[in-house]
Amino acid sequence: MEDEEMKEILREAFGDSSSDSDGELSDDRRRRVQANNRIWEPVAGISGLWICRDFLTAEQQSSLLSAIEEEGYLADASRNQ
Repeated sequence: MEDEEMKEILREAFGDSSSDSDGELSDDRRRRVQANNRIWEPVAGISGLWICRDFLTAEQQSSLLSAIEEEGYLADASRNQ
C-alpha cells in the first residue's frame, strides 16, 4: 500500500489533524466521503465509537496489521491504550 493511499485512509477514518483543518469538511472531501458509500454504525455500549465494516479491503487490513506488528505496538501492554 502506498503512503499517500494510507494517509488518505487514515485521514478519512480519523479526520485531519487539528493543525490541518478547522473541523469543517471541504467540498472536495465531502464529495469523496459521500462517493464511497460507506456506512458508519455506532458501537453499542461505547459512546463515541463507530465502525465502518467495509472501510478497508482485506489486503489493506492485512498490510495495516502487519505494519502494527512490525512496529511492536501490541507487544508491550504498557504501550496499548
